[in-house]
Amino acid sequence: MGKYNKATPFDLRRERFFLLKEQSNLEEEMDKRRSQNRHIMKLEDQKWTTEGFGVKLTGAIQGSGCYIVGPELGFNIHNITATLLELPPGSEEGKYHTHGEAVKYYLKGEATELVGDKVYQVKQGDAVLIPANTWHGTQNKGSEPVRMLAMGHSLVPLVEEVIQGSIDDDGQEEEVPPEARVGRGEFPQKELSGLDPRQLYSRRKALIREKSRLEEELNRRRSQDRHVMKVEEQEWTEEGFGLKLRGQSGRGATLIAPELGFNIHNMTVTMLEVPPGSKEGLYHTHGEAIKYYLKGQAIELIGDNKYEVKAGDAAFIPAGMWHGTENIGTEPVVIIAVAHSIAPLMKHHILGSIDDVDGQYIPG
Repeated sequence: MGKYNKATPFDLRRERFFLLKEQSNLEEEMDKRRSQNRHIMKLEDQKWTTEGFGVKLTGAIQGSGCYIVGPELGFNIHNITATLLELPPGSEEGKYHTHGEAVKYYLKGEATELVGDKVYQVKQGDAVLIPANTWHGTQNKGSEPVRMLAMGHSLVPLVEEVIQGSIDDDGQEEEVPPEARVGRGEFPQKELSGLDPRQLYSRRKALIREKSRLEEELNRRRSQDRHVMKVEEQEWTEEGFGLKLRGQSGRGATLIAPELGFNIHNMTVTMLEVPPGSKEGLYHTHGEAIKYYLKGQAIELIGDNKYEVKAGDAAFIPAGMWHGTENIGTEPVVIIAVAHSIAPLMKHHILGSIDDVDGQYIPG
C-alpha cells in the first residue's frame, strides 16, 4: 500500500504544497549554482568520498565515488550527470536501486553487472546501458578494485512524443514539392519565412511523417533490448568522426545508441580519437554533452573559452554551444562522450511562492 493511500484530501493537498515548495527552493539553489557556468572538472579537483556511494554495499571495505559533472557542482547542466565509482574487491551492491537511463563505462577491473533479471560479465573498456527504472547493481568478485564512469539522465523515463504513423500516407511514391522535402540541409531555416500557409503546413506534415518512419525503425531496433557493448565488439570508423579535422583523420565508435539495439531514448555514448597534431576547431553543436578524457592532452574549445585538459579530466558542453578538441600532445587523445539526444531541454517552471505569505503556509 502506498504512503498516501489513507491520506485525507486536505492532507494530500498540504503534502503536495510542501513538496512543490521544496522543489521550488531546490531549483532556485540549483540555478544559483548553475550561474557559475563551469565547464571543466580537473582530475586534481575531484573529491572522492565514501558517503552516499556504499549504500547496501557488502564487504569489509566501503565503496567510494566522486561527482564530476552536475548542476550542484556549478555546471549549467539540466539533463545529464557524470560520476566516478569504485568498488573494492569482494564487494557488491546487489540489485537494489533504480533511476533514469544510465550508462556505465568500465575504466578498471572486472565485474558482474546485474540489469533487471539479466547478469553480465564485464571488464575494462566495456559499456553497459541501464534502462530507466530498472533495478540494477554491480558485484566485484575479483582481486582488484573496479572503477567505472557512470553517466545518467536526470529524469525517469522520458515521456515519448506520440507520432502518428502514416499521415495521409498511402505508400505511393510521387513527385515531392520542394516545401515537402525532408532531410539534413534540405530546407534551410532561413527559407521557412518565405512559405505561404499551405506550403508551411505541407512542410510540417512531411517532417512528422518522416520522423514517424524513423522512430518506427528505431523502436524496432530498441526492441532488441541490448544492455552491453563489449570492447571487442566496438566498431571504429573514420566516417563522420573526422569532419573538418585538420591534420590526420580522426575516428570514433558509437558505444550505446538506439540504432545499435539499445532501448535508450535520452542519451548516446561515443568514443572519439583525435590524432597528434590534429584539431576539430570550433565547428559543431548538439545537445548537452559530457566528455571524459581517457588518454592524451588537448585543448578543449567551448564557446569563447579554451581549456587545457588531460587524461582524467572531464568537460561539460552546454546545449547548442560551438565546441571542438585540439590535440596538443604526442599521442592520440581518446575521449568518451555522452550527449543528450535533444537540445536544449525546455525547463519545467515551478511556481515560487504558492500561497506563501511571509514564509507561512496558509491553509485554504
